[in-house]
Amino acid sequence: MKKISKTIHLLISTLPISAYISYLVSAALNLKDRCTTIQRAAAFGGGAIVVWAVFIGILCLANAIYKACAKKSSKDTTSQPTIELLNNPTKKSVLVAALVTLAPLFIIYIYLPAETFFHSYSDYNFPYWILLKSLILEFICIWYTATYILSMLNAAVSRKVQALVLGFTLAIYVQYMFFNQNVGIVDGHPFVFKEHMVLASVNIIVWAALIIIPVAVATSNKVAAGAGSVTPKLSVAILALHILTFAMLLISADKQCYHYSSVYFDYSEQYTVGSGKNIVLFIIDEADNKFIKELYEEGKISHTFDDYIIYTNTCSVYDFTNLSMLQMVTNFTFDNTLDAATRRELAWSQESVNDFYERFHAAGYRVNFFNFDYETSEGVLGHMDNARQFAEKHDTIRYINYKNIKKQSDALVAYRLLPIVLKPTVDMTLVSSPDPVIIYSTDTGYYENKDFKDNMDLTLGGSENYLIIHHIKGLHMPDNNVETMDYCMGIVEDYIDQMKELGVYDNASIIITADHGSHDECEGETWAATPMFMIRSAGAYGDKFTIAKENAAETNSANSTSKQGPVLSEAPIYHTDIMPTLLYEAGLYYGDQIAPSSIKTNESANDEVSAQTDIDLFGKTVYDYKDDDQRERTWYNRRYDSAYPKREKYNVYYGYTYTGNTETLEKMVEDGQQEVIPVPMKNE
Repeated sequence: MKKISKTIHLLISTLPISAYISYLVSAALNLKDRCTTIQRAAAFGGGAIVVWAVFIGILCLANAIYKACAKKSSKDTTSQPTIELLNNPTKKSVLVAALVTLAPLFIIYIYLPAETFFHSYSDYNFPYWILLKSLILEFICIWYTATYILSMLNAAVSRKVQALVLGFTLAIYVQYMFFNQNVGIVDGHPFVFKEHMVLASVNIIVWAALIIIPVAVATSNKVAAGAGSVTPKLSVAILALHILTFAMLLISADKQCYHYSSVYFDYSEQYTVGSGKNIVLFIIDEADNKFIKELYEEGKISHTFDDYIIYTNTCSVYDFTNLSMLQMVTNFTFDNTLDAATRRELAWSQESVNDFYERFHAAGYRVNFFNFDYETSEGVLGHMDNARQFAEKHDTIRYINYKNIKKQSDALVAYRLLPIVLKPTVDMTLVSSPDPVIIYSTDTGYYENKDFKDNMDLTLGGSENYLIIHHIKGLHMPDNNVETMDYCMGIVEDYIDQMKELGVYDNASIIITADHGSHDECEGETWAATPMFMIRSAGAYGDKFTIAKENAAETNSANSTSKQGPVLSEAPIYHTDIMPTLLYEAGLYYGDQIAPSSIKTNESANDEVSAQTDIDLFGKTVYDYKDDDQRERTWYNRRYDSAYPKREKYNVYYGYTYTGNTETLEKMVEDGQQEVIPVPMKNE
């Protein structure tokens, strides 16, 4: 290595990290979507050269400054050789530098990500080697550069830097092993910093001591020589401990950690309906009540919807898609303490959920769920008929988002390693839903409004009866307006027209709703966002619908607002009513009676065991509420509160519990009458 000039060493040491930084910048700028291959290559090469020149310039400047300072402080400027900051590395200096720098980098890039993955593998839908692949390039580049530059430092400076690195290694080891245990943050849940002031203060003192003491020892002339040999030995000991533990993790990990466990929805029947009974639930994302009301007042609701009820006193449980979609198909109750994986598991394992889908399947229904934004979980298997388990031998992967995987890992590792006082600065939203592997194993279908409309071509399927749930893009900003609402209603109208052409509409029940109302982030103010809800019932099970429509028509007439077309109902309905209403439309809802399928035989006593009624198990249908009913409902809105740990967009739920109508909710929002509920760091 001595035969190579120092300039060459500088060039070699900084080349990989320069290229990697240029790659990160290119990826952040999304040049792949905007530039040709030649343009991207030129941008990458030019960026690498610029970063390379900056690194070399900094090192040369540091060397010149150190050299000048050393010369100025030297008493004998004639006989003493000039002391420089950077020298040619030796085999020994490279080995020592490699071991000292490897210890903290191994913990940060290899050990802790692996430990997190193996202990929470149910949160991930990809094998461990995907996570490792997302981190390994940066790990190698940083380790290479850090080793090379540290090996070039003169002995005195190198000894101090090694001590600094050792102190940092000890600090992060003590942090994740001891200080994280008692503040409720290991699993990513938020904590109130003010409640841990003493612990946080001790934490900072320990960090300072662990970093300052090794550096002080290495600086002392009396013990400097001994410190030079102790530092690498301690680093090797820490490294060996983590390598051994890492190996044990690899060996003892569940087999599923090395396989894909993704669940996806097969869209091959996206435009398929049954020849018998069809129950279709359209979920138009972000379709707010105020837009459908405006269309109604302007007379722009097509006569296709003349036999529908429009409910205007609606309330979604959540004002955000992930939790709302899960609630709409499982009726899982609000629980702010759960992480995403636990929430999905508990939601799909409920007795009511199993009973709900078993009833449809027993009645000969095929249940298809077409959803572009959903927490896919193994729980949907056996419930949704178009849910598929990813099969590595047969299915293919077209795209893996390594960038998102790395962002999630970086955030979680930083949250674990930083002292308590700095933890709130980490944006844990990045690790909320570890689902970065995008799998396209079949026809991925259409969910953009225009795509859904242009590709619509309904056909009859193999099953007689279908329960179909369509989730389309709808009114997401900046398209949350009346015109987009009108277009989305046109999509549903086209779907209905094609059902009529196939002769299956007369026996169809149609619900048109939204997962939530219109978001307000674009204006920075909160309003009461309530989802649209329209319904049309058909067949022998339409008696409740007929009564509800007649009651709504009487109310409209009394208020002098009756007009040709759908009728408006002020009945206080809630998204918790959707599942029992779907059962009712299929003739599978028994109200305050015990469902025949729920009565089970007790073999030991040879008698019947009473089960819950459907009202107890599922709740009431939308038809069971009248316009003048008073009903308590709660709406949860995501907000950002500076008093709570930082997240990207929101860190609390504002819960509004009210009895009344939309105006009542709006008044509560305006007056700030909300319950503030912290959001768990790993929640959706």
